[in-house]
Amino acid sequence: MSRTSTLPPSQNVSELVHKLHDADSDIRYMSLSDLHTIFSSPTQSAFLTQDYTACARIIDGLVHTLVDPNGEVQNMTVNCLGPLVQRVHPGVLAPMIHKFVNLENADTVDISISALAVRSIVVHLPRPAPGTPRTKSVTDAYDAVSKVLVPRLVGHIVIPRRDKDLPDPPKGLLEEDLEKGRDSNAIDVLTEVARYFGPLLQDPEVKALQHITIRVLENDRAGTTMKKKAVIALSALSHFFSETLLSSVISHLIEALRDPHLISTNRKLIINIFGSMARAIPAKFGPHLKTLAPFVLAAVSQQELNEQTQGDEEDEERDPQADEVREAALSALESFLGSCSREMERYMPECVDAALRYLKYDPVIADDEEEDEEDMKDADDEFELDEDFEEEVGADDEDDMSWKARRVAAKTLHTIISVRGRDLLENGALYDRIAVALIGRFKEREENVRIEVLSTLGFLVRKTGDGLITVDSQLANGIEHALALQSQGRKRRRANSDISMSDPRKFGRLTGSNSPETTSPPPAGPSASLAKIGIDMTNGLLKLIKTSTPSTQQTAMSVLKDLVIARQGGFDTLLANIIPPLVDTIQSAGSNGKSSGPALPSSSGSATGATLQTEALQLVAEILKSHSSKLFQPHLPSIIRAVIKTIGETSPRVASEGLLTLEQLVKALTPPRAASINQQSSAQVDQILSAIVDLINSRNTDLSVRKDAIHVLGILLGRTFGAKGSKVLPQQRRSAALDVLYDTCRNETTRHAAIRAVSAMAAQAAGDKTGFDGTWTSKVCLELAAQLRKADRALRGASLAALRTLLADSGTSSTIDASSEGQLLGMLTPLLTSEDLHMVGPALLVIAATVSGSPRNIVGQDLIEHIGTLVASSTASSALAPLCVLVEAIGRRGAGQPLMQKLLQDVGIKASSTTVVGKLIGALLVAGGESVGVKVGDFLKEVRQAVDEQRRSLALAVLGEVGLRSGSQAGFSSDMFFGYFASKIPEVQLAAANALGRAAAGPGNVKSWVPAILQRIKQNPGEQYLALHAIRELLQHNENDKEILPFASTLWDSALSTSREREDNRALGAECIANLVMIDPPEFLTALQSLLNDRTASIRAIAILAFRDVFTATDSTYDKDLRPITVELLTTMLRDSDVENRRSALNTFSAAVRNKAHLILPHLATLLPLVLDQSHKDPSLIREVSMGPFKHTVDDGLEVRKNAYETLYSLLEIAPGRILVDPSIVSAFFDRTIAGVGDDRGIQTLSNLMLPKLASSAPEEMTRRLDTVAEQFRTVLAFKPKETAVRPEVEKAEDAKRGVVKVSLELAKLLPGEVPDVGVKTGSGAGAGQAAAGYAASANAGLKPVWSGYWEYMMASFGELVKQVEKEGKEGGRGV
Repeated sequence: MSRTSTLPPSQNVSELVHKLHDADSDIRYMSLSDLHTIFSSPTQSAFLTQDYTACARIIDGLVHTLVDPNGEVQNMTVNCLGPLVQRVHPGVLAPMIHKFVNLENADTVDISISALAVRSIVVHLPRPAPGTPRTKSVTDAYDAVSKVLVPRLVGHIVIPRRDKDLPDPPKGLLEEDLEKGRDSNAIDVLTEVARYFGPLLQDPEVKALQHITIRVLENDRAGTTMKKKAVIALSALSHFFSETLLSSVISHLIEALRDPHLISTNRKLIINIFGSMARAIPAKFGPHLKTLAPFVLAAVSQQELNEQTQGDEEDEERDPQADEVREAALSALESFLGSCSREMERYMPECVDAALRYLKYDPVIADDEEEDEEDMKDADDEFELDEDFEEEVGADDEDDMSWKARRVAAKTLHTIISVRGRDLLENGALYDRIAVALIGRFKEREENVRIEVLSTLGFLVRKTGDGLITVDSQLANGIEHALALQSQGRKRRRANSDISMSDPRKFGRLTGSNSPETTSPPPAGPSASLAKIGIDMTNGLLKLIKTSTPSTQQTAMSVLKDLVIARQGGFDTLLANIIPPLVDTIQSAGSNGKSSGPALPSSSGSATGATLQTEALQLVAEILKSHSSKLFQPHLPSIIRAVIKTIGETSPRVASEGLLTLEQLVKALTPPRAASINQQSSAQVDQILSAIVDLINSRNTDLSVRKDAIHVLGILLGRTFGAKGSKVLPQQRRSAALDVLYDTCRNETTRHAAIRAVSAMAAQAAGDKTGFDGTWTSKVCLELAAQLRKADRALRGASLAALRTLLADSGTSSTIDASSEGQLLGMLTPLLTSEDLHMVGPALLVIAATVSGSPRNIVGQDLIEHIGTLVASSTASSALAPLCVLVEAIGRRGAGQPLMQKLLQDVGIKASSTTVVGKLIGALLVAGGESVGVKVGDFLKEVRQAVDEQRRSLALAVLGEVGLRSGSQAGFSSDMFFGYFASKIPEVQLAAANALGRAAAGPGNVKSWVPAILQRIKQNPGEQYLALHAIRELLQHNENDKEILPFASTLWDSALSTSREREDNRALGAECIANLVMIDPPEFLTALQSLLNDRTASIRAIAILAFRDVFTATDSTYDKDLRPITVELLTTMLRDSDVENRRSALNTFSAAVRNKAHLILPHLATLLPLVLDQSHKDPSLIREVSMGPFKHTVDDGLEVRKNAYETLYSLLEIAPGRILVDPSIVSAFFDRTIAGVGDDRGIQTLSNLMLPKLASSAPEEMTRRLDTVAEQFRTVLAFKPKETAVRPEVEKAEDAKRGVVKVSLELAKLLPGEVPDVGVKTGSGAGAGQAAAGYAASANAGLKPVWSGYWEYMMASFGELVKQVEKEGKEGGRGV
């Protein structure tokens, strides 16, 4: 049969419909397939919209094939209905639904096939979309559903109609199901009607559908499966219940619970309904918990348990239905706690009691009645090392369902920890009761319950560890990132303090070099509670690791790892018990050499040899990382043998994890962590080195594993340089290993990893690079420099970072031969004029290190020309600090004269910024002395005799820098600068003021220059602005705080009074005040806080800006002064009455979060609501402005809202775990983030960035909010600019749509279970009806209806945009 046709579509369709009656089933199937193709094509099926007759014939043909005896024909018929219903004439919809919904009257048809067909029609009809006007197609679809389908489901006309063209419906489908005791899947159709047309359903329709659903639930003839579907249907309908109807339904169900004759099955069903509705409509359902929660709690109360136990003893038989009721009640409580946590606060004690009660509920095995009191004391008696877990399983009862109650009890405890973790941790309840009970259930006989218990305990441990800041040793892979995290050498971070980045030796502090110190647990708090039960928990976990099934072993190791991380050590006395079983697991799990093979025997089948090895290796690595090296010395031989074995595993994941563990072993065996070096430790390092080198050289090694091995090789080599390191690794072995590292640098596939390894090696060896060979260093530097010409930006950055680290020590750079130095400079200098500013600064520092370390003068004319070009450009100011480092290096080498001539003659006043040129000339003049060919007196003369003001400004900048660096030895006084305060040229005035301040900060100048500045302010009030500039420069660049202290109070008064008088001075004054606070916190911090309560808004503004600088520019030594006042001062400023001050306060809060998170995070419950309040639109700040004939709306609160969202983003980026703890905060945070999608473009962008982070951190909460998110997204996608809109407005709307699509795809990736399956799957064969009968209940079951509709709308209407976004994500290496 031909699949193509040249006939017109209408004629082609007519012939295909005729073939649907052919005797050959293959022809019928192929005809349906061709029809499906036509229906799916908008062009070929366009005629159907106008051709009523053709539609009617097609429907008749499909009705015929739907009752076909061949299952494949039935399946294809159902597939055709979806695209067809979107093309047909609107007048055909009602008759079409009528025909298919009544198919069950034919005796030959499977009762489920009709519902399956109708469901396909419903899900493909045009549906209402939130935020968009209802189209005619949507209205037509709803009319058809309302006229035909709803009456057919409920059995009567719900909405009276004027037209009489449709007959009265027969008995309702659901009524027939109930009478005949069958399930035709009609309840699934009702569910889809609610999901897709719920917003359009009128109150009588909702009430009628709810009524028939309740009848299904209460009817004894309805089967269990049908009732489960009815619970889903009622939850879908509940979204559209009025408050009155919801109250009525809940009251009806509560009355049923009060019935003394209520059977267990119906009680369980009602409780399931409550749980389902809580998840579906938490906001509407929450207020009713006050009434209904006691009924659910009663089902799991101690009184009912006692009564049930007594009844069972009398009857000598247990009621299995009672356990199912308890399971349902605990599950409902979990839903209440997770969805309506605020309303459940009053019932929290009862919930905890119930969960703990049924956590140990096991009627098959008699437990100790006082287990909850004696769990800890008698743990050893109940749980011996040689206990066989399988012995208890033998006592199992096939009819026993109590394990389900225990499993849900553990889940309920997990939810309690999630929603109330912080406050229950602080008062000790989580450990005193819950943790003890969980440890007591390690002996659980059912493995899935045992794993749930362990998972809950692990979650509790992780909650305790939240907020602990640990340094990841993997930062060694990215030195440029690590250097940015270094603490500064002084208490406050001065201007240009990032010059210290040129000294990567500080990087060693971030690499875990020093052996961890044993610390005592705090006397009180969560950490103390964890330490108190840590030994018992560890012993119990070790018993599980030794004797239990693989799945339990894996989970137990994961919990133990969480415990090690949370406590940061503290297992000194237990290492002898912990290490051996872990080593055994590492060796035995992969003993066959194929750890990635089939799962080991396990009831759950989830643990494999590879996963067990991985978990054990991770645990060993954490122990090595957090404990002193000398503690595990006795275990090192066995650990090393086991770990080296794993790096040869065929599973890349196991091998990589083994290498990460080897890295921790290397750090433990090498200085400075290794207290002493002996022959044994040297042999162990050599053993590790041989294994790593063999792995790198092996052709069978996976590429990712080889890269990890190269990284470990770099760490090992870096830690064995110097006098101490040479005792660990002989020079000959080191040289051979260095050659291996060099070879990997030249290999295309391993080059990037090898370069990062070189960087890590140099950082580890910083301070003592005496073992570096000049030949090796030269060729490696040239290889690294050669990569700077590559197009790969990441490779260029890594190569430059490696060069910078390698050459930072003069002991290394001095070993490079002359030829290599010339080539190196030739490849580095072109970067100075690069448009990539991220490369310019590091390149300058590398050149500076090379110039400083070389025994020769390598400063050539080419380098000077490139420096001149850079200084003259507009980008010079962004690279000022490294430029100063380079010119100083050139000056100290005595090679500064050509550069000075270049700066004076060719750059000078031609540069974009004379201030930058002046600072560089001043730095070169001081560093080079007489060798530069000019003297300070030349610039003094230039200031007096300059022919133009630009030259005078340049000379002033030079003298300011000279004064800063030379101090009182410079040979000039402050009067020289004061003389130019009266200049008529503002640029000269400002240059003089800045130069005065910098020079005043020079050594020995403060004592005489500061009084002169203060006197000048008094005598010349008109020069206060200039004096303020001078004070700022003075305070920023002064190196000796003690010199400033005698003048601090006077400077404070001057800065404050000057700032008060002119608004232009406000930011300058705030900087000065902040620097004074940092010089003397006890004296000025309280004074600054008092300014927040000043009556004048401008003074409060200065205080807010000053606090921002204090939070940004201070290190941990200031925390003792800031901690007592931080919450109070932030609260005060966030409640300021001035809108501009509140905006600044949000910036200050963000600065505090980013720089002093440890001071902010414990008080989020107090501070975060204040930030969230600022994210709301304030109607009082919205005004209308007339511009000619037009009126524009101006929102004066927009900037405040933007800052509020920026603050929320900062919090979410830094500490998502701390934000998403308090249920009230979580709810408000989600509300404001979702609301931001519909706000201004800037706010919308921030909300789009936050949504995926929230989905990643709190997937359950995001799942509950998907419908609300979908409404906001659809509004953005549906927005169409006016025809008169200008191009920027159109582009803005398109960018907004692109952003929404991108976030939608990211959410789909993070929540894969929430992506709707648009297609309809069916069975095959003659029994297709039965095979597909259950599909309607399972397909898309549980998905959010609005989100599902939005997703399909996005895919259908913005398919091309979706493809573009996906392509961009792949090209950018991010994916979506």
